[in-house]
Amino acid sequence: MTYGDIRDTTLKLINQYTRIGNRINLTYNEQDDVVNRIPAFANDAQLIIARGPRPIEASTKLCPRDCKCYGNNYIFTLPEDLIDIQPGGLLLLQPHGMTRSSDFKQMDDDHIVVPSFLFRHGTQPVLQYYRRPQLLSDSPADSDPMDNVVTAQEPIPYYCAANIFLTDNEAYAHSVLFNLWQDKLNELAKPPQPEHNVVQNVYGDYGIWNWGYS
Repeated sequence: MTYGDIRDTTLKLINQYTRIGNRINLTYNEQDDVVNRIPAFANDAQLIIARGPRPIEASTKLCPRDCKCYGNNYIFTLPEDLIDIQPGGLLLLQPHGMTRSSDFKQMDDDHIVVPSFLFRHGTQPVLQYYRRPQLLSDSPADSDPMDNVVTAQEPIPYYCAANIFLTDNEAYAHSVLFNLWQDKLNELAKPPQPEHNVVQNVYGDYGIWNWGYS
């Protein structure tokens, strides 16, 4: 979906899209003021969705050239758009397959420390994480794409419309649309996904508390 799709659906929900079968001009009934509020509401909705029922998956390869060394450990700066690290540990891409490792520690909100032995024998560790959505500008073009999968974009106009009615003191209409927004959020949630190949690692195959390797 594009911003134009979100805007038009929002205007339809608040009955401000057409009048007598014709598209309403932005100068009619201060509609331009309504439209100017939609990008900010749409961004709020995108953040709520990405932080809750439908996170946006992303990944980045960890390269020793892009970090600081501390003994036998590498300290990496986390991506700027990171919301949270995906569960399941680091993905290890190897010449003859792949596996996972939980042998890393998050030092703070901006850094992780990874033992250097994970890079041995041509192994490429990959950090999988959930990222922030790419937000709209204050004056987006109709063709500007919305972030996340399409099913996660569909509830956004309901959030926009509900908040427009809230600021316009339309309590009943706000409640109806906000309840629809909540219902659509609940439909977005994914079922729990099992993680594989980390149990042996959790029980100490690599020895996360014993990084005194040579």
